[in-house]
Amino acid sequence: MNTSQERILVAAAVVRKNGKTLVCSRPRHSSLTGYYEFPGGKCEPGETPELCIVREIKEELGVLCCPFDRIYTLNHDYPEKKVKVVFIRCFLLSDTLTPLDNQDIKWVETKNLSGVNFLPADLPLANMLAE
Repeated sequence: MNTSQERILVAAAVVRKNGKTLVCSRPRHSSLTGYYEFPGGKCEPGETPELCIVREIKEELGVLCCPFDRIYTLNHDYPEKKVKVVFIRCFLLSDTLTPLDNQDIKWVETKNLSGVNFLPADLPLANMLAE
């Protein structure tokens, strides 16, 4: 791995409702297929994590969201890239979700999040929320 590699800024939405938390599978055409994640994605240059999460949720799930606050931030090093993930508590402005990126969408009992096959970068927060 190139140690001078720049860290990629990623925003992830933490959406909770009625004791459940929203998770999505990785898109079938992407890296790390087979894992689940908190929905979101890579920030564009000059884009704040909050603006990124609004754009990403619209692109991935076809719904508008309202970012509320940053609840957790971590750095994670994958073999091929380094990421800084900003987890943002969000509210969806509709209950109708459409998997626009060919991904599975599910609501998981928050207490059961640690049993989900999460991306390594998302797992620490998932475990904390499940406690």
